Amino acid sequence: MITIPVYELLLLPEVTFFFKKDMFPEGRIKEQNIGEEILFVLQKKEIAPEEISMENIFPVGVMGIIENIDEEGSVKITTRKRVQVTRVEYTDGMVQADVHFQLPQLRFLIVD
Repeated sequence: MITIPVYELLLLPEVTFFFKKDMFPEGRIKEQNIGEEILFVLQKKEIAPEEISMENIFPVGVMGIIENIDEEGSVKITTRKRVQVTRVEYTDGMVQADVHFQLPQLRFLIVD
């Protein structure tokens, strides 16, 4: 699974997105990654990947699949579901994370 931290980007489940290859870290997305899962970790503020921690991300991420990479360098990704991010860290030159596929129940407060 490839983990990509993002900031100020709205990602919803069950949507197909087209990204330019240069949006991703150098050499991180290649032809052999087609079909691989990708996790978008949503940052609270823009930071360097080396500084990532649970304190500066939102606990809900979006999981998807890398569908295709075309000749112009566009990467087609279809998001699948929201996931709960339980661990995130920068090791071995990349961001790595653990997720749970069951999100906690959301509670809404209706105020009259």
